[in-house]
Amino acid sequence: VTTGTVTTATAKAGSPFLRESAGRATDAVVKLIIKGEIKAIDTNGEEEFFTNSGGESWNNDPRETNIPGIFVRTPNPDKARVLDEEGALSIGDPDWTNDQGVDNKVFLHADKVGAVVNGTLPRNLATNLSNYQIRDDWTDAAKYVDFSDASLVKVFVNGADRTADFDISIDGTVTTATAKASFLATTGNQPNDRNVKLFIFGAFKQLTEETDTQVSIHSDTLN
Repeated sequence: VTTGTVTTATAKAGSPFLRESAGRATDAVVKLIIKGEIKAIDTNGEEEFFTNSGGESWNNDPRETNIPGIFVRTPNPDKARVLDEEGALSIGDPDWTNDQGVDNKVFLHADKVGAVVNGTLPRNLATNLSNYQIRDDWTDAAKYVDFSDASLVKVFVNGADRTADFDISIDGTVTTATAKASFLATTGNQPNDRNVKLFIFGAFKQLTEETDTQVSIHSDTLN
């Protein structure tokens, strides 16, 4: 039953059950079990706490339960441009400034460049994750930068190279690292958050008519 913002699931005993309640030699344990799933809400990486209560009533004399709570949390990744692996390990952009590492710097054709996506494996999960992926979509940069070498992709967890625990794939211009089953088995009930970094590395493409940023609509020829 939903009344305003309060939703209540109630089980009311029928007459046959009530008739059997008198004269019992021992207490009977009654359990009301409800099942559901966490709604698709966005907590921006924060832990959002919520509770629910219950109650029991004998002959219209109600008593409330204790009020246990749980947390719900969603990912909040960030990304920055970096020069190399060392930069990837030290740089993040949790405030989404788009001005970390080498963001907004000028590069030349054939210059090396990388990018890092920062994610989190949350603490205190009730169960192991069934799937974990971290990805970099470099579609908008693909005209000028080549990140297509999967052998240069790395995944770090709390600063340690854990690439071997992930399957690396590049689908067009999207690089994805998917955690293997053995790694997923370690994700539940951890005491602290763990930082995950997806590092991709490549270079600006050589100068061609397509990658030339100088557009000339005039020409002049002598001799």
